[in-house]
Amino acid sequence: MAMLTEGFNGSIPVGGYGVYFDSGDHPNSYILFADNGNYQYDSADKKIKEVFVKKNIQIGPFYLNNDKQFSKINIIFTPPEPIIRINGGFEYNNAAIFLVNKEINEKVTVFINSAGLVEVK
Repeated sequence: MAMLTEGFNGSIPVGGYGVYFDSGDHPNSYILFADNGNYQYDSADKKIKEVFVKKNIQIGPFYLNNDKQFSKINIIFTPPEPIIRINGGFEYNNAAIFLVNKEINEKVTVFINSAGLVEVK
């Protein structure tokens, strides 16, 4: 994402850049997108790239504020600060994204907080 701050199609998108996860429709991928300013991934946003993981890796479930489970989440990074919005606003301080290797039943958790810190455990 840091490289994208140079601009997308010549300018930085109004809402910044985001990553969208959907364990129902996209359990083996995530979407990088340019946000239109509503801070949620939708049809008005420009999909930059869908990134696929190996078929034996499942992305999800997702937890916000360590306890609320969601099947879909998006995290928006708005330059230049950056300002971080988790699921469209500032209500959530952190997100936990579980990656599960279904073949060996191993889990890795990616934590993202509202300051933009990403940690893998």
